[in-house]
Amino acid sequence: MDSLSKKMVYHQIIKSEKDIYYFIAIIKLREKGYKIQSITCNDRRDLLKNELNISTQFCQFHQVAIVIRNRTRNPKSEVEKNLKILTLKISSKSAFYVNLHKWYLEYKTYLKERSD
Repeated sequence: MDSLSKKMVYHQIIKSEKDIYYFIAIIKLREKGYKIQSITCNDRRDLLKNELNISTQFCQFHQVAIVIRNRTRNPKSEVEKNLKILTLKISSKSAFYVNLHKWYLEYKTYLKERSD
């Protein structure tokens, strides 16, 4: 998506995320004269930064998905329930990080109380 016009400039339907698809897309966009400022993606950050010298950002959707995947589906404790609520909320990146940090501090306290 063009960050200035907010128009879609390239799309491709793929069965899975593979490095080659990123390279093809970048080549096609550069051939059209686009200057790629950054890419938001799922865990290809090092590849894109090192190989193509493009700024990258880890997709917020995938950040949330990882948190959801690594927690229980039926939380019992209050701290686990709060994490579930946090991951289901739609928020800005900065709000998500702030809330995740607050939750982490709460979780550390919870673990300390359980071990005492």
